[in-house]
Amino acid sequence: MIKLIRNEYIKNSRIKLFIGVIIIIFIVYFIIKFNSNRSADYLISTIYKFIPFVSILLCILFGGIVSNEFHNGTIRVYLAKPVKRWKILLSKIILLYLYVLIFMIVTILSYFIIIKIYKGVYIDTKIVKEIFLYFIPVFFTGSVIIFLSILTNSTAASVGISILICFTSNLIAQIFFGFGYTIFQYTFLPYIDFSIFKDLNYIRLISSELNVTLTINNGIIILLTFSLLFIFLSFNIFNKKDIKN
Repeated sequence: MIKLIRNEYIKNSRIKLFIGVIIIIFIVYFIIKFNSNRSADYLISTIYKFIPFVSILLCILFGGIVSNEFHNGTIRVYLAKPVKRWKILLSKIILLYLYVLIFMIVTILSYFIIIKIYKGVYIDTKIVKEIFLYFIPVFFTGSVIIFLSILTNSTAASVGISILICFTSNLIAQIFFGFGYTIFQYTFLPYIDFSIFKDLNYIRLISSELNVTLTINNGIIILLTFSLLFIFLSFNIFNKKDIKN
C-alpha cells in the first residue's frame, strides 16, 4: 500500500501538490497584505471565508485523480501487476486526504506567519482547532472528487461537477428550504461551507423563518455519513468498471 501511494505521488501528484501549496501561500499573503489596515481579528476571520477556496483548488488539481488513469490507459499498468483493484483506489483516497491535510497545515501556518509579520500577533490555539473543524467540508469534497472521477470517467466532467457542487450547494439548499423542504437539512447541501456558522444572523433567520436548524455537530455527522457512502459507492463502481483503453 505504501508503495502504491508513493508511486502515485511520484507519478504526477507532487507537481500538483507544489502548485497548490504555492497558490495557497500567495493568496493568503495578498488577502492579508491588502487588508493590513484592518484589525488582527478581522484578518484572522478571513481564514474561514478562505477555506471553501481550498475545496475549489482541490477540485481543479485532483478532479482527474482516477479518470485520468482510464482515459490515458495507465490503469492497465497497475492491473498488469498482482495488485487488487481496491488497493489501487484506497491508495488514491489516502493520498488525496493527505493532500487536504497538507493544504490545511499550509493554510494555518501561512496565516500564522503572515499575520505575525503584519500585526505582531499569534493565532490562538483555540482558533486553530476551529479551523480544523471548518476544514471538514474540504475532506468531504475529496470524497466527492473520488466518486465523480470514477463515475464520469472524465476529468472535465469531474472537475466541473465538483466545482458546481461547491459553488451552488448552499444556494440550492436555501431554495429548497424556501419551498418548505426542510428535509434537505439532513443532506450535505447546506454544509459544504462551514463559514455560514460565522454568520449568526443567517443561522437565526433560517431557524425562525424556515424552521431549519443547522449546527456544526450535525454537519460533521452528515458529511461523515455521506463521505462513507460516496467512498463505498466508489469502491463498488471501481471494482466492476470495464477497461476500454
